[in-house]
Order: sequence, then structure tokens, then C-alpha cells
Amino acid sequence: MDSTRKMAAKLGLAGFDARSSARSPLRSTQALPRRGDRFRPEPAKKVQGNRSKEPAQGQKIGVLGGSFDPVHRGHLHVADAACAAFKLDRVLFVPAARPPHKPDRVLAAGEHRMAMLELALADRDHFETWGGELNRAGPSYTLQTILELREQFGAHSDLHLIVGSDNLAGLPTWNRVHELLEIVQPIVVLRRGSPRDVLDQLAKSLSGPELESLARGFLETEPVDLSSTQLRVELRRGENVAAKLPTGVWEYLREKHLYRQP
Repeated sequence: MDSTRKMAAKLGLAGFDARSSARSPLRSTQALPRRGDRFRPEPAKKVQGNRSKEPAQGQKIGVLGGSFDPVHRGHLHVADAACAAFKLDRVLFVPAARPPHKPDRVLAAGEHRMAMLELALADRDHFETWGGELNRAGPSYTLQTILELREQFGAHSDLHLIVGSDNLAGLPTWNRVHELLEIVQPIVVLRRGSPRDVLDQLAKSLSGPELESLARGFLETEPVDLSSTQLRVELRRGENVAAKLPTGVWEYLREKHLYRQP
């Protein structure tokens, strides 16, 4: 925490608090989705996100993207921490179709990953799924997703992009990253290393205001030693990982014979 505050002072962020956002909520005049009908894959494998007619004025929306292959309790922990620290009204879980940084990675089918997310979030009204990336051809670029969400929720929607600090080193290589940082407030979940070191490295590629935006979004939370990669290894070995998965996910992946050794 001390290193975070020192970096904040270096950037001239008076009154910086790593556990809360300094941005004021913006207004949206569009409808915001909430949990509706349970997920059902369509014959053409097009995955739909949830929709509702509830007004979204004044709401702060978190966006948590990832492969979710499979979703685990660590994902929910991060979303809970972001909601509490930044006073988010909702978090959208966005499963990727083709992560740009893992082009050769073979993922479980999108409808299975979406179905597991729906089960994981069933008892959390403020957590929702959004399936836009699964229906899009090509790599799942974050900027394209954010632009689609702004179009859906309104140009003044207050979007907070939740990312892990381990992704920051590659941030300058993201598709149109400067445009992305203009329209979202990042929430950076600190996992390892010094926040100051991370920002020092990014200073060569990002502007002062962009670094300030990242610093405002620092979120320190208790680490959860879980990863989808390790879970897949354990599942292929036939291990019982039910305690590491949200309710319903263990039963689903067993029923669908997911992640078993070929």
C-alpha cells in the first residue's frame, strides 16, 4: 500500500485512495441488462447475453473479461472486491471467443463456458453475463467490446474495466489502447510486484493522464490461489475440484464431460 501511495504522490494524485475510485458516476439513458431467462444455446451456437428494460441512470458498471475456462471462485472474489471498493452497481462477465494474446489456445465451447457462468452467478443479482464476444468473428479485442457496451448502454455509461496487474506489462500492445483508456476507468487488481514498478515500466508507452487513471484504479485484495489453467490440469487427472468452483459448475462440467483426458 505504501508503494501505491508513493506512486500516487509522484503522479500528483492528492487524496489518492487505492481502494476506491475517484471518478464520479456518469449518466446512462439506455436500458441495462440484468439476469433474465436461463442460458440456452441456440441451434446455430449463437450465445446471447441477458437483457432487461430496467433503467441504468447513474449506474457504475464493471466489465470483467476472460476465458472463464472454467469459471472459479477466484473470479467471483475479484468481482466482489471491485464492487465493494469502487461501489459498482453491476459487473458484466464477458467470456472471450478468441483471446488475442492466446491465439492458439483451444477453449471449451462458448456455450459451455457461458452456461457455467450462468450457474456461477445465479444467486448474485448484481453479476451478469454478456455474450457479445462469443458471437463476434475474429479476436476478442477489449476496445471493440467496450464500444459495443457503450452503444448498448449509452455513450455516457460509466464503465470500469477490471484487469489483473499481471496484464499491465502488455497493455501498450493492446488494440488501440489509448482510445480504450479514454473511455474506461481501469480497475487494476494487484497480484504481485510493486505498483510503482509497473507504472514506471508503462511510463515509456502511456501518457501522464493514462498513468493517473491506472493509479486511481489500483485495488489491493486478499490473493486467491486459483487458476483455470491449474484446474484444467487437475480435472484431466480426475481430481475433485468442487470446492474451488462456484455452485453448480462442478456438476455441469462432469455432466458434459469437460476437461477430461482425451
